[in-house]
Amino acid sequence: MSLTEGYNIAGRHPLVRNELSRETARQSLQVSVSDQDGVLNRAGAEVRIYNKQGDLLGLRLINTGDGYNSHSNKPVHFGLPGYDTVTVEVTFLARAGRQTQRYENISLAEYRGSSFHVLQH
Repeated sequence: MSLTEGYNIAGRHPLVRNELSRETARQSLQVSVSDQDGVLNRAGAEVRIYNKQGDLLGLRLINTGDGYNSHSNKPVHFGLPGYDTVTVEVTFLARAGRQTQRYENISLAEYRGSSFHVLQH
């Protein structure tokens, strides 16, 4: 059994380089999601980003097991060139059903180098 056969012919992972300008590359937002105790484990939560007009710009699912033989609690990343502020909406799967929390006028500049953290209520 080969553990490297499925990646590519050479058996290695590809290397990708971001060639965006520094300013364009900074136009993004990372969102982390946690339970009421602050534990980053809300697998299945949906994170949506909207512009001021209410148009959907992106959607990511929180997934804690997307690697081979590994576990991940990384924030979800949204590239948002041309936007300064957005609305973040997170839908949690709760015992009582779907629970949505909405945060408006989130400044991308304020969270540059860190993530916008959503704590489930």
